[in-house]
Amino acid sequence: MNNTSVYCISGLGLDERLFFQINIQAKQVNYIQWIDPLPNETLEDYARRMLNQVQEEGNIVLIGVSFGGMMAIEMAKLKRIEQVIIVSSIKQKKELPPFFKLMKTVPLYPYFTKKWRDKTKFLWRKFFGLDTDEAKFFFDEMLTTTSEAYKTWAIDQMIKWRNTDYPNNLIHIQGTKDLIFPHKHLSNPILVKNGTHGMIVSHADEISAIINQILVKQVENYKNM
Repeated sequence: MNNTSVYCISGLGLDERLFFQINIQAKQVNYIQWIDPLPNETLEDYARRMLNQVQEEGNIVLIGVSFGGMMAIEMAKLKRIEQVIIVSSIKQKKELPPFFKLMKTVPLYPYFTKKWRDKTKFLWRKFFGLDTDEAKFFFDEMLTTTSEAYKTWAIDQMIKWRNTDYPNNLIHIQGTKDLIFPHKHLSNPILVKNGTHGMIVSHADEISAIINQILVKQVENYKNM
């Protein structure tokens, strides 16, 4: 896999520490950082700016978790990407669960302030499937890395995502116990038994094995092009 450059995109408001338990066998593993949105910036324009962090051409693989998976899809529309892998995410607007559609109809999310989120952390931890003290601390710590402007913008973009297509080279990995994006709403994901929305941490070994199997096949296909 010496010719593969992998770029990882974390979930909404999180950072590269989300991937630190994942063992990716590639020439180089890079971590794309979230940036603050510009006033009234569209998701497409934001994705174009995120691509400034992908400085090379060739055999590039994007791996995105949750909202990072949606961002990976948007970035792949703008630049040739040889493989897109999304984890604990969705591929198109019809896969949004009813709760998100309700949030779009009744937009209370602008009131999800930091104070409100701090008071409801115990609920978010449950939804993410975080059940150890270490995982809870890890999650809380990562939530402090991005600005309030980014978080508000990102939640709005996720709820209003209107995507109807996705790259043919996309592979979707989803847990059977994901409460944020339940697998029953998704089309043809690779299922991880008992995987929660936070399975990139809790099921790191299993996710690593799946990703590396995908990369082996992807490299062979790239060589034969």
